[in-house]
Amino acid sequence: MQPDAFSEKEVRFFSLISDFVALALDDRIARAQLDSERTKLSLILDLNNSVVANLKLRDVLQSISPSIRKVMRLDLVSLVLPDKDGQHTRLHALDFPDSKGLVQQDELTPVDGSVAPSRPTDERMRRRTGIELASGSRPTFGGASHC
Repeated sequence: MQPDAFSEKEVRFFSLISDFVALALDDRIARAQLDSERTKLSLILDLNNSVVANLKLRDVLQSISPSIRKVMRLDLVSLVLPDKDGQHTRLHALDFPDSKGLVQQDELTPVDGSVAPSRPTDERMRRRTGIELASGSRPTFGGASHC
């Protein structure tokens, strides 16, 4: 090949064509990856739907909570929903391997506005967990290992 075998105009033209070819190849590769991901996600959705259809809510939560703990790096995972009476919440699922048994599934907790206290008193909290609360503070359980 000789130096200056192509004019500047021809070099720009070939460069433009090569850019279009590269763009088309990138597009095709991206489409193939998206199709593959779509297929995988569709399979996961189908599996999820069949699991949910065949298990009770508590069974599903207990089967997925270890993965949630691992991925989100949590000490515990729980699901607390309002009870039928609207005055309490119920602990439907608890995954806490280091639990000392102080909190149990199906445990009811009064909701704000009910006749019962809306949160454990300092004395109740200290007896249950061994934790002293500062005056006016609220207990936090996000990742704590005292439940």
